[in-house]
Amino acid sequence: QSWQTQRGTDYHHLPFMLRRALPLYLLLTAVFCWPLFEAPTGVGILDWDQHFFLYAAVAKSLFAFHQWPFWNPYYCGGNMLWQNPEVAVLSPAYLLALVMPLQLAMKFNIALHYLAGLLGMHLLLRRSFAVTSWPLVTFLASTFALGGGLAMHVGVGHATFLTFMYLPWLLHFTIQACSAATARAALSPALAGGACIALSAYNGGIYPVVMTGFALGVFGLVASLVRRDWRPMAFVMLVGIAGGTYAAPKLLPIGAALVDSRLLDARPDLREPDSLTWGELKTSFVDPTRPADWVGWFEYGNYVGLVAGLLFLATMLYWLSTKPTRERWLGVSLSVAAVLLLLLTRGTFSDYAPYTLLRELPIFSSLRKPSRYSMIFVLFAASAAAEALRVALKGQSLSPALRRIGAIVLVLATADLVWHNRAEFDGAMAQPPTDLDLQLTSRTPEPTFDTVSNGYGSNFAMMSGIATNRDIVRCHILLAPHKSVTPERNVIWADPGVRLSPIAFTPNRMSVTASTSASARVFLNQNYITGWHATAGKFGIDPATGQGMTTLPAGFSGTVTFYYRPPGLITGVIIFLFGLTGTVIRQKAKSRRHKQS
Repeated sequence: QSWQTQRGTDYHHLPFMLRRALPLYLLLTAVFCWPLFEAPTGVGILDWDQHFFLYAAVAKSLFAFHQWPFWNPYYCGGNMLWQNPEVAVLSPAYLLALVMPLQLAMKFNIALHYLAGLLGMHLLLRRSFAVTSWPLVTFLASTFALGGGLAMHVGVGHATFLTFMYLPWLLHFTIQACSAATARAALSPALAGGACIALSAYNGGIYPVVMTGFALGVFGLVASLVRRDWRPMAFVMLVGIAGGTYAAPKLLPIGAALVDSRLLDARPDLREPDSLTWGELKTSFVDPTRPADWVGWFEYGNYVGLVAGLLFLATMLYWLSTKPTRERWLGVSLSVAAVLLLLLTRGTFSDYAPYTLLRELPIFSSLRKPSRYSMIFVLFAASAAAEALRVALKGQSLSPALRRIGAIVLVLATADLVWHNRAEFDGAMAQPPTDLDLQLTSRTPEPTFDTVSNGYGSNFAMMSGIATNRDIVRCHILLAPHKSVTPERNVIWADPGVRLSPIAFTPNRMSVTASTSASARVFLNQNYITGWHATAGKFGIDPATGQGMTTLPAGFSGTVTFYYRPPGLITGVIIFLFGLTGTVIRQKAKSRRHKQS
């Protein structure tokens, strides 16, 4: 096997390279994800009811009502949809749901994300670290993409964790930007990295965006210090700016919601101590058995196997003991970031632990479970290992016997990873009911309020609610406005003496024809948060009920429409269009220079 000595930045042959790798990763994906298809239309365990329901609400807005998914009238008396950080709005699951049940579409969506993660690792290892050994590339790619942490989270219904599969692409483009000799050469990979951030944000991946953003910031800072050059840190910042620009239509409305005084954060106390000993950390990475006395193991386990554990340990010792020369900036920067991520994974083990200090900062203070940093640690540790092997074996030739032994060990270690971690999908998405019709393309009238069903139970009440056009008021909820809905009233109601016609309902717009003899109020019976408006009268908030209302003048006769538009959306769209225009101009100029050369 040969080792290239230069990291390639020419992407002319990229489609061919990925096409060669595609059959192998298709096979790995099929083997790994096969248990998900045990019952093709079965639903999932634990949090899957919640996330299936959110996907169904987006799909119903798009396909049944032909509206942007701004508001969810089937959720706890009405709740934000676009502004929910966990809601995916660009998932391939929606297109698949047009030709198959959503349950099956979600399983294909999971498989597609696993394939994307493996291909991203392949690109990262082959182009950023010039690794050409197929057993090594496959093994290192599998430690991240097929690791136990991601499988455990996906298995219990954390659909937002699928966006972790975009991170190898993000790290690759960031490395390419930091390796560029000029700002002009760094711009294209930086914009591509920003697109990866935006794709994650649009698909509910706030956790990986924030956590990886911190890791990349450390990487860029160390790279600038080792190279004695300000550009790596500047280029990392450019990646972040590009991501924020592309994701502005999603991020600005989320920010507006999070600072709204009416928003209720119903998540458990995030300030509770949560730490791992070094022994527990070793168990989570290299022990395939699930400890019987460890509650919530899916939050802590991340099996990568003994071979990967020893390789990662040797890699970090190698880079931290080597002299940080300019030529070795990449391995040192990756290793320092990996060590910090490992310490963050240990959690609040002291008053001055990295995680204890980090959670004092805005945004990071709202993230749950320090153990989730373990998945990003594996990405950086695998990358540092690839760079260490590239440097150590540069110009050397291994004997055929040693290459064969190494290949056998790596293939067996990869098989071990697949065997143990695919077990997390056994039965995870094979639960009844398997015949649930979510009516994703059928228009329905305004939902009825259901105060009896328990949305916190294991009976898939949330999915059943949207299937039968009910709003489950006692719901599984994390972020929502304070409840102001009055279940015994209609979605739109008014003061006595106001005559109302039947309601014309869509999720974002609800209309009635009203006529008054005296000044009167018409109420919107949904949980109120900033973003609701009315087309007639003077809009305000009723202090008694907390609901949005409009005050109509005496003698009014006409249509009253309540409509919802997320605050910050228009500004976000303008920022996005500005960034997109700049990107198009940049690419056209690059194309002209390429033709001239």
